[in-house]
Amino acid sequence: MNYKLGIAMALIALGAFTGGYFLRDNRAETKRIAELGTEVQQLRALADTQHRLLADPSHVDWEAWKKLDPITRKHMIIALWYGGQDMGNYYLGLETGHKWGPVWNRRSPISILEEQTDVMRTFLADLHRLEEASANPPKYPTEDTTDPMDGSKIDWENFLVAGDDKNPRAIWFGKSKKTGRWMAYEYEKGVYEPDPKLSKRIIDSKKADEEADKDADKKADSLDPFSNQ
Repeated sequence: MNYKLGIAMALIALGAFTGGYFLRDNRAETKRIAELGTEVQQLRALADTQHRLLADPSHVDWEAWKKLDPITRKHMIIALWYGGQDMGNYYLGLETGHKWGPVWNRRSPISILEEQTDVMRTFLADLHRLEEASANPPKYPTEDTTDPMDGSKIDWENFLVAGDDKNPRAIWFGKSKKTGRWMAYEYEKGVYEPDPKLSKRIIDSKKADEEADKDADKKADSLDPFSNQ
């Protein structure tokens, strides 16, 4: 009897020891999971802080911007984007509510660019709808303003001013992505192929812009203390 009681007590003790061992192990695992969760939260907070620091140079008061009319705010975001795509994308995300995917070395750059393109297309389409419904509809071409002859897209670059001071008008120009020819656009006139006189104005304007860019580059190099080393 005492022998059986001794075995029973030993089994109980072994069970208690084993249960305590696994309980401690489970507690350790639970603690580690909690620590990992905390690390993830800290990394997310760090990423948010980095985004805010990235946006700081723009000196944008986003709370004030949110009170502007949507058309003005969207144009200001586009201006920021042209100045710096990182900064522009930050506010583009705030405006659209889009949560940008991670920018890691292991993530395809093409995927990142495709994501940015999709968001920008939606953003611009929304802006165009707002402008079309406004009291002052847009008088500039969009990427959907194509060549009426073959439907090819046109890379609209800039515009020239025509008319007089009392009745000025903008003539936009760009190259057909299919033929490489210069094309022109005027509000209420649409897309057309420029005549020789207008073509010369377009080419001269392009040359002047290129010379201005070269002069700006030279000036920047002259201010760089390491440019001649």
